Amino acid sequence: MSKDIREFVYQIVRRAEIPIDPEKIARKANVGWGTALRYALELVIFGEIQGIKTSKSWVFWLGPPNLLNRGRVKIIERSRC
Repeated sequence: MSKDIREFVYQIVRRAEIPIDPEKIARKANVGWGTALRYALELVIFGEIQGIKTSKSWVFWLGPPNLLNRGRVKIIERSRC
């Protein structure tokens, strides 16, 4: 089931027209906020989506990492080990 949720979270982020927060992901996936955040962060770690921590929460999007950065915030990226 966790793989299904992970894929569903990925599809939600992929279809979002603008960066999306965990609360909106949770509503669309019909899961809790923490569950949505967990799977979105997992997708960030594996390099499948991008994400940044804002002053309120997180936002996630599909695309180049510098889309929102502009040198002002640190973006979590997949390690190059």
